[in-house]
Amino acid sequence: MLADKDQLERLQTRLADWPSTERMLLSLKLRCHEKSTQFSAVVHTYDKYYLVELQEASAQEAVPSLLESSQKVKKVFLALQEAENVTRIGEIAVDQIRELTGFDKVMLYRFDKQWNGTVIAEASAEEMVPYLGLRFPASDVPRQSRELYLHNPYRMIPDIHYKPARLIPIINPLTRSFTDLSACNLRAVQRCIWNTLAIWAWRLLCLCPLF
Repeated sequence: MLADKDQLERLQTRLADWPSTERMLLSLKLRCHEKSTQFSAVVHTYDKYYLVELQEASAQEAVPSLLESSQKVKKVFLALQEAENVTRIGEIAVDQIRELTGFDKVMLYRFDKQWNGTVIAEASAEEMVPYLGLRFPASDVPRQSRELYLHNPYRMIPDIHYKPARLIPIINPLTRSFTDLSACNLRAVQRCIWNTLAIWAWRLLCLCPLF
């Protein structure tokens, strides 16, 4: 897989002034098996190297106009301003996220001091089993997973039936240790998360913090 010289030079110029704590999002056109393919890329900056995640770009969908977008944002803000408590804010949030993503179910999960979770808001398709008000033990989201979400809070698992790919080489030759993938979107799913999704019969999952 190769990138042309001009594209690499532009990328190097951008990286020279890019904050090391932020991920860079961009589009790259690469040659693979004599074919030119467009990829969505995420660039992570480390002390001794850059790590690039690549995902083949999908066909572009129609982009809403500025007027349409502003009207939607205005509608959400007006609803939030009228919300009388946290529960109502959560209801608005899950409704809007479901409308934005098209997911079958969106839940807002609140932790207590012992990290047990309660579903305090939910928006879902009529045929799906409701989870609103249900409580789940802290073991459902282990400490290691919670710590990862502090560094990489947005987690998308598009298909729990995926087949993981082996990272080559296993030992990073620049650091002589394992490559840190904790900030990567394409890293494999922890077994405990996979088991939970399998029990719930969910195929796709997206996790993100709300407040």
